[in-house]
Amino acid sequence: MENLHLHQLLKRCREEANISQEELAVKLFVDRSYISKVENGRVPTLSYDFVKRWGTATGRSELIGIDVVGESNEDYKIRMKEKLAIMTFKSAYEMLEMSV
Repeated sequence: MENLHLHQLLKRCREEANISQEELAVKLFVDRSYISKVENGRVPTLSYDFVKRWGTATGRSELIGIDVVGESNEDYKIRMKEKLAIMTFKSAYEMLEMSV
């Protein structure tokens, strides 16, 4: 199973939703250049709210459903890794289904 960083996952979500960086930027009320920086890992810290909005804009409920209220930063990191692993597995499974 592929191990994705958050910025790679966000880019994959956008691409799978067939949304351009420009379209996503409009939906998130940011510059297209900011979307590019996020997807290339040049934004070191993303807020939970921003990740949720990205999930809403790209139709990825896995990003929306992460509950981090009251969790420590370490708990948040663990939960994010778990969600990323699930999403990566789902993406790999979908790719396998399409190839059959």
